[in-house]
Amino acid sequence: MTTSLVRISRNARRILAIPLGFQQKESGVEALTFYHFQLSVPTDDKGIQPATSRIGRAWGDISTWAQTKVEGMWSSLGRAEAGSFRRKAFQAGERLMNTQEFEEIALKNAFASLRSSKDTGGEKLEVPLVYPSSITSGEAALQQLRQFADARSPIHRKGLYTWSAVIPFTVPLKLIPVIPNFPFFFSAWKLISHYRAYKTSQNLQSILGKALIVPESSQILDEIYRKYPSSSPFSAQHTILLSKAAIPALVEQLHLDGPQDSADLDRAFDQVQERYSSSNGNGN
Repeated sequence: MTTSLVRISRNARRILAIPLGFQQKESGVEALTFYHFQLSVPTDDKGIQPATSRIGRAWGDISTWAQTKVEGMWSSLGRAEAGSFRRKAFQAGERLMNTQEFEEIALKNAFASLRSSKDTGGEKLEVPLVYPSSITSGEAALQQLRQFADARSPIHRKGLYTWSAVIPFTVPLKLIPVIPNFPFFFSAWKLISHYRAYKTSQNLQSILGKALIVPESSQILDEIYRKYPSSSPFSAQHTILLSKAAIPALVEQLHLDGPQDSADLDRAFDQVQERYSSSNGNGN
């Protein structure tokens, strides 16, 4: 099945799978894939989305409030006078945050939409998994998504518990008014990020278990891969599939959120390169 015009709409339910690289391992080929989740449940005639459980909504609302609060407090540091300690602390923190794994970003960004799609009011709504048939098969794309969810879930569960234990030790630093409580901001940010990524991975596993995700090949993606191939194979064990020059075409032709998704794709390309470089350096 090929992607219809409706499926590439910015408002359509879909999961975009954009393979960036392959790595040869003893167990087989491992793919590094950039995922874009767009899973908001359509509203009913009154414009109301089907509700999840009360506890699920409460935790979701709390995490949203907490993230907004932390982001607001953190942004205030960015408005500090240039050259001041607070401004330098903010800039150092921004550099540290930019090291966040692109897989975690994809999951945490999908938290709200994937949480709302968990309960569809009894109606089974299939979600297309849009993939490039010139790079992988529909069966392989679905299996890779399942492996992605299974692999990320324990990572973010561990991160959730770890940062939950760390954050109480950072609170006393708020008693020092002159020094920005950078450890608290960073710990709170990591806690919220891991919570959202963990819940998203759990819900994604649930949707996969119900066989509601259907692979759907995309001629648009095939054309982008044909037009923007990687300049050369990375190594005998690693293959980069797509050139970074493809980012504007991906954003425009797949109707992504321009600045945010461009930045996320750029980060993903860089991290794939870094991981393969590190792996080669270790002789793997």
